[in-house]
Amino acid sequence: MPGGGDEPNPDTEPEAGPKVEPEASPLEDLVARLEADPDECARAFEGLETLDEETRLAIVDGLAGLADAPGVRSLLRLLESSRDQVTGERARLALGADPDPTGLALRVDEAGRAILRTGDRDRPTLVGAVVTAVDGEGRGTVGLSATRDGRRATALFLCDVSSGLVDAYGVEEDESPGAGALLLEAVEGAVGEALEDVPELAIGLLAGGLLRTPGGPSASVSSWLSRLVGPAFAARPPLDPDASGPAALGPLDPAELLRRAGEVLDACPGWLDRSRLTEELAEEIALREGRPAADPVRDSGAYRYLFEHVLLRRMEGYRGMLSWMARYWACAGEAELARSAEILALELADEQNAVPAHPFVVVLSSRSLDAAIARSLGRGAGPSARQELEGGRMGRDPFGS
Repeated sequence: MPGGGDEPNPDTEPEAGPKVEPEASPLEDLVARLEADPDECARAFEGLETLDEETRLAIVDGLAGLADAPGVRSLLRLLESSRDQVTGERARLALGADPDPTGLALRVDEAGRAILRTGDRDRPTLVGAVVTAVDGEGRGTVGLSATRDGRRATALFLCDVSSGLVDAYGVEEDESPGAGALLLEAVEGAVGEALEDVPELAIGLLAGGLLRTPGGPSASVSSWLSRLVGPAFAARPPLDPDASGPAALGPLDPAELLRRAGEVLDACPGWLDRSRLTEELAEEIALREGRPAADPVRDSGAYRYLFEHVLLRRMEGYRGMLSWMARYWACAGEAELARSAEILALELADEQNAVPAHPFVVVLSSRSLDAAIARSLGRGAGPSARQELEGGRMGRDPFGS
């Protein structure tokens, strides 16, 4: 043939198959999610904290080469506050950042009761900080009071564990012995409890709340944050109450989780569900069975129905409430309650635990239904029924989940 070459024969040459695109690596997939969804940073941070150190550091090193991407930088900033010191240092190295860019470190001058910032003389001096327990709607209040040049600024921040910093209001006044009285309003108006003189907790919860604020904080929140902690105040998760983490306890059996869930709900009775569906299911149980308490075995259909139609969509909120109270109780010196809340929060962070048979859900459902039955019968729910339910019978899985 001309040219001395062989022409390809379409009848004998194999057809080229469809072009196969190489699959994205796990790191590339993570970066794509970070850039597509700002909320992914918080979820990625929480996931990385559960990994072993070697794997976590390898991922941080991989992210270092992509630190120009906004989502990656946001995640690396969160990793600066990792409970693992090596991870925090590696993230700072990847960012080329100052060791404490937001100046969150605090120390207390016991003699003057003044809360002094380290490394930032231009900011006001914090002289008061209040944090309330979180209520059944997932809301709590953080209050700060700061002085500068003879003027006192005091503000209360309404926080929601799901939507972040909702609103803020405050007052500015001349410095005087009665200045900062607005903080007393938060303490006296607290539905549950309130802690005073807890600057680290207050600052940490506000910084964590910024992570959950969709579209950024409102004008009132931004203004009061700027006046009290400076315009460079940045979002970051609050530090864990125990650097060892709940994983140090190892896997817990259902009976242990039931006990811990009961202790948490004993301390936070306002968390029980009071939805219309709970009231209707409780009335049906009381009329049909004539019993003063719900039973997760005999009433398994009601438990499942309540979970699927009410509690399921609140699981993320309960996780945030548990995380808030874990830090709150750690500052209050309630170490065992703090550990219980932290363990349960970690449990609910795993989507496979969002089932009606999870011990926290069972105790929450039982307590909520029992309280509703008592209301329908015009009497209080007695501890005997509660103890019976949370004893042997709850140890069984009535749902087969």
